[in-house]
Amino acid sequence: MRVTWMLGLVAAGVVVVASPAVAQQTTTPSTRTTTTTRTHHARHAAGAMSGQARLRHEARISERRARATALEEAPGRVRSAEIERENGKLIWSFDIAQRGQAGVEEVTVDAMDGSVLSHTHETAARERREHEESKTTTTATTTRTKH
Repeated sequence: MRVTWMLGLVAAGVVVVASPAVAQQTTTPSTRTTTTTRTHHARHAAGAMSGQARLRHEARISERRARATALEEAPGRVRSAEIERENGKLIWSFDIAQRGQAGVEEVTVDAMDGSVLSHTHETAARERREHEESKTTTTATTTRTKH
């Protein structure tokens, strides 16, 4: 009986000693994830994310994938890229310079499904006018206004 009682105490001691270490190992990663997630959501809810960051967070199509799609549509060198909400639709917009052509090709790609929405040529004069408009008409959800 004495041996059984002693073995019981030893077994209980092992459980008590091992429990904090095991608990720490198993809860630390999930605690970090929970803390990170809470911090991210708190920043998002508090409006700490910039307009561009908020829109990137909403997009299902990454900028890299949208850029590849735009360059298939209009081969050249991307001069500018932005994500914006235009007419209620989330889009990636790329200005692409092509060799031997004045102005740029503007290609817009749907940020939700990756389809090409438009492809238009902008003359240098129109591009300058748009750039000037963007300086005066910047909002939280779009970085430039298009007409």
